[in-house]
Amino acid sequence: MTVLKSPVENVRMAAQKVAWFWSERNSHLRGGTGSDISGMQFRTFYEDFWQPDSAGNVTDHAAHKPAVKPEPAKKEPAKKEVSANNIDLTKESVAALTIKAELLAFDVKEFTVKADQKVELTLENLDLMQHNLLIVNPGTADEVAQEAILLDEEGPEKQYIPDNENVLFATRLLDGKEKETLEFSAPTEPGEYQFVCTFPGHAPVMRGIMRVVA
Repeated sequence: MTVLKSPVENVRMAAQKVAWFWSERNSHLRGGTGSDISGMQFRTFYEDFWQPDSAGNVTDHAAHKPAVKPEPAKKEPAKKEVSANNIDLTKESVAALTIKAELLAFDVKEFTVKADQKVELTLENLDLMQHNLLIVNPGTADEVAQEAILLDEEGPEKQYIPDNENVLFATRLLDGKEKETLEFSAPTEPGEYQFVCTFPGHAPVMRGIMRVVA
């Protein structure tokens, strides 16, 4: 509920959509347009505004007018586009891959790299909600995600990245249609390192494993 009442409009709208996904359409009534509306209460009202029109435009949440389509992204060096749930990159000189975020899910659940291998990991946000990606020490995703929630109003400013020593690598908080590439060397200690989105409410379903092998 704290995020639903955030003074930051984009954060509030994203939280409303999370609530929309977690609600049951038939159990909610059409609502009005007050600033305190939550997706859980008025799922059917917001549905129209989250659907792209025939031209591919997305409706502006605040004004209910079509928003301008973003300019096409500049061409960048090709990354390995992956959609399978488990990817083995240990035989690559550089472990380069793209993880896509859409509909409250990452399209990759696990990828494997060698200890100390160079990694180029791109998070591409295809969603209308904001997402980030943090790589954390084994078994610490829940702790880090809870600390991100406790950032409260400081969350957006800090990209929902808490000051926790278990956070190894992190993207910023990406708006829809944005992407960012992390370049790092994999940990030298083998193990199952978790990656997770720490925007409040996303961590339970938006997570996966970076498996590091010797």
